[in-house]
Amino acid sequence: MNIVVDGIVYSFQKAGGISRLFSEIMPRICDYDENIHFQLLLNNKNIQSLPRHEHIFYQHTYKTDLFLRPWRLWRRYLASIKEEINVRLIGDSRDKIWHSTYFTLPKRWRGAVVTTVYDMIYERYEDSFFSDLWDDKVRANKRSSLTGADKVISISQATKDDLKDILGIPDERIQVIHLACSPVFRKIESDGSISKPFILYVGSRAKYKNFRGLLHAYALWPGNKEVELVTVGGDWSKEELEALVELKLLEKVRLIPFPDDLVLRDLYNQALAFVYPSLYEGFGIPLLEAMSCGCPVIASRIPSTVEVADDVPIYHEPGNSEQLLSNLDQAYTESKSSERVLAGLNQAKLFSWERTAYQTAELYRKLVC
Repeated sequence: MNIVVDGIVYSFQKAGGISRLFSEIMPRICDYDENIHFQLLLNNKNIQSLPRHEHIFYQHTYKTDLFLRPWRLWRRYLASIKEEINVRLIGDSRDKIWHSTYFTLPKRWRGAVVTTVYDMIYERYEDSFFSDLWDDKVRANKRSSLTGADKVISISQATKDDLKDILGIPDERIQVIHLACSPVFRKIESDGSISKPFILYVGSRAKYKNFRGLLHAYALWPGNKEVELVTVGGDWSKEELEALVELKLLEKVRLIPFPDDLVLRDLYNQALAFVYPSLYEGFGIPLLEAMSCGCPVIASRIPSTVEVADDVPIYHEPGNSEQLLSNLDQAYTESKSSERVLAGLNQAKLFSWERTAYQTAELYRKLVC
């Protein structure tokens, strides 16, 4: 069985949630079923972070991006040439499965098509956060890919419900296959590398993540005199720096840019609590990372978080800063050896990349039977 993976995520992120998903499951699928072979399409030379297995083959595709001109007809002409060349490179597609990592749908594909969808945030928050021309293009490609797929893999039931509600995709065409986190994340003895107590925020700080709401709650929290806010992610934007100055938090909020998994594991293990205040998520790998490390979780009560973490977190309603402020107090007073932490360790064990790989392989097999 031959699976062609479009590999587009490896062209725009060396590491991240989506690329990690495919890097984790492809070798495991090959181990599970020796008859499955992957043809991973690549249009760049970054191969350091790619999955390795004797049944995973790299196919470098023809790239026209460097030659594109702003004129629409020229772009369409080159795109048609690119697709023709790439189809010939892939070979006969009738007995192959196309698996799209980020909403591609080849026009001349003759085999089955699988698309993985991660969330419907572009559609749910179209007017609030995602309203420029690039976002419109993402939505259009996404709709085309999802409605044209033989099978859609949704990473959560919450996302599946949104798919059915927004795009009207039939229930039987969507299969929920949960994600997992790396086994690196586990409870260990703290090395005490950070002496001052802290709460932890991990990930992007896009508007829907509600990081600004966390800042406002933290600024009002009396505990901020003793407890730092440690933030893992990209560099501060100009607007974020202005907010930190305005809220008098510049000396109380520390940024750690993109640590590796071992450093991140240590942070989860040392933190008083991990805060996850998002207004919307498709899944929530950081929730699993935190629970696996025995770190208490503060989270907004949104469908995907409840699906992943059940009743483990200290919950607040999305966007409610007063409740979030109360959550910070509760996490500060609760012991890290509480029943909540034990429940989190047990909840995290329900998810594994082995399970994700097995369910994906079974989906492939059913498509070709």
